[in-house]
Amino acid sequence: MIRKTNYSVKVNVLKVGLFIIGLLFCEFAVKAQNNKNFLTEKTNIQKVSEVLLNTDQWASIIEKKINWNDAPIAFRENIISEAESYLGTPIPSLSATLTLEYSINGNRTNYQTPWFERRNRLTNAVLAECMERKGRFLDDIVDGVWAICEESWWGFPAHHYQYGQVGLPDIEDEYVDLFAAETGVLLTWTHFLLQKELDSISPVINKRISLEIDRRILKPNLEHEDFHWMGYNGENLNNWTPWICSNWLTCILFLEKNDKKRAASVYKIMTLLDRFLKPYPVDGACDEGPAYWNRAGGSLFDCLDLLEEATNGEVAIWNETLIKNIGKYIYKAHIKEDYYVNFADATAKVKPDAALIYEYGNKINDVTLVQFAAWLAKKNADIASDNKKLDGNNRVLNGNIARQIRMIQTHKKLREETPREPVVSESWFANSQIMMMREDPHNGKGFYIAAKGGHNRESHNHNDVGSFIVYYDGKPVLIDLGLETYTKKSFSSQRYEIWITQSQYHNLPTINGEMQSAGRSFKATNVNYNPLKSTYTLDMASAYPKTACVNKWERTIYLDKEVKSVNITDVYKLSKLIKPNVLNFMTDTKPEKGKGNTLHLFASGNDKKKIIMSYPETFNVNIEPLEVADPLLKNSWGDKVYRIQLIQKKMYKASAINISLISE
Repeated sequence: MIRKTNYSVKVNVLKVGLFIIGLLFCEFAVKAQNNKNFLTEKTNIQKVSEVLLNTDQWASIIEKKINWNDAPIAFRENIISEAESYLGTPIPSLSATLTLEYSINGNRTNYQTPWFERRNRLTNAVLAECMERKGRFLDDIVDGVWAICEESWWGFPAHHYQYGQVGLPDIEDEYVDLFAAETGVLLTWTHFLLQKELDSISPVINKRISLEIDRRILKPNLEHEDFHWMGYNGENLNNWTPWICSNWLTCILFLEKNDKKRAASVYKIMTLLDRFLKPYPVDGACDEGPAYWNRAGGSLFDCLDLLEEATNGEVAIWNETLIKNIGKYIYKAHIKEDYYVNFADATAKVKPDAALIYEYGNKINDVTLVQFAAWLAKKNADIASDNKKLDGNNRVLNGNIARQIRMIQTHKKLREETPREPVVSESWFANSQIMMMREDPHNGKGFYIAAKGGHNRESHNHNDVGSFIVYYDGKPVLIDLGLETYTKKSFSSQRYEIWITQSQYHNLPTINGEMQSAGRSFKATNVNYNPLKSTYTLDMASAYPKTACVNKWERTIYLDKEVKSVNITDVYKLSKLIKPNVLNFMTDTKPEKGKGNTLHLFASGNDKKKIIMSYPETFNVNIEPLEVADPLLKNSWGDKVYRIQLIQKKMYKASAINISLISE
């Protein structure tokens, strides 16, 4: 029976919740896509039940695939050393007062850090025991399992609001967030990998794991239709759907022994993935950016891979153009080394999962994707040497136990491939209106530009319609700040009080003293990308409120490959003059004043490669240093960034502004 819970909450809490959900799970693209039901179009529960492997068959297949002796030496040493460091140390507490902190002061990290430590300890202990088989880590594993099973809820306090709750979780309300699902998959793998060892200590341990997985993951996910990530009310879906489904599906395949529930659950997951894919732009662009691709497109791959194997190949959609393009997106958004195009809540530096990308590339027969994976592995010296910890700031979670096991299975094959860094000359994602072009596609040298149109209600939105980034020789020159550590404000009505979300801290104008506004109607118009002329044009006037009194603000970005320069031309018309217009530009290296109307910018970390920025003499220049305290921003940009403000000396109702960048 499908069940829908009625929550007893105040009206104002519901209103705030709806607003936040609107921010988190909003339109996927500028134009709504209407794809077919890739997974369920030609099947039903009965057909799924006929081909679906049972738990014993599934366990047998997985058992044969894992050879712990194949684990790379560096990975093995890293894992065992990390597990040893926890031996004899107390498991961190997750108290009620710590849980309440988020609702009191908005801090997420204080709770999430010990939460992640608990799971990181268990992950390392399980892997270490599987590789060593000496019993040294079994006590820690038992204590870790028991402590996690004793938690009132496996999710985050920051996610309570999505279910109309604040403060402490109500354990009578069954709901599953991202990290409850992550916890479920960790305990499921622990049960599978060490079932005999745990039974030898006490059969209650495995029984407890099965009971908790059933009541916290399997039962609520099958019975509920009101979890927002399921999309039953027509919500557009984001990374939550494939991410949770990949973990839920793993729990089903290992632990759900009831054949009817097993088939019904798997079929429901297929319907949810179809909902996720329904509005997905056919070009494959992830509107949450490359940093979230690991848990959007990447988790979709996890789901499809599991479905194919669990149905003996009967459920497989790798030949679909959309599925191929979702995989290809990650290398199309790659700039150089660890840098990726990072609009909205995305970090500039990303470390994608090489083993996952390798497997994805093989499934869709894409050589570039496979070679990209090999390049990622080689770049990191040893794919397995970096034991990716789960900490409070790691939003991507490369290192969950399932993906580490995949790495053990694939790393040898990965090293046999030819490593090649992808150098894509240009990309155009029409639905999200994101353009990327490169001066020298053969060597990846010179200027690289990415720009966006879209609207200001995209998933993880910043008010950034018309913004762009510029790199030179793979190093940042003009930047998008990207993501800072999430707090209570991040997904609330106060979101746009956060400085990095505001248009004045993007490469955008402040018009008549007004910044861009948030909302679906605040968007780009007349967007055009001409790859033959290397130009990108859009009108961003509609992204500003009426008080900006702007009728037109047309921006053209032109990459002159012969002169080797970037040219930005803003042509505008105002209905009223209120305040001088200001052009804002963000950079991570201190600019210097040059001769005349020029500034010297520098390609960060590139031996002070100088870029000459020319601007009209009708503007004054202000360079504002901004201290960076947030650890995520620090990881991308260091301790300080700079805002360049070009301020009009005299106001005009209509004019054209020309900015150029050329390397010295």
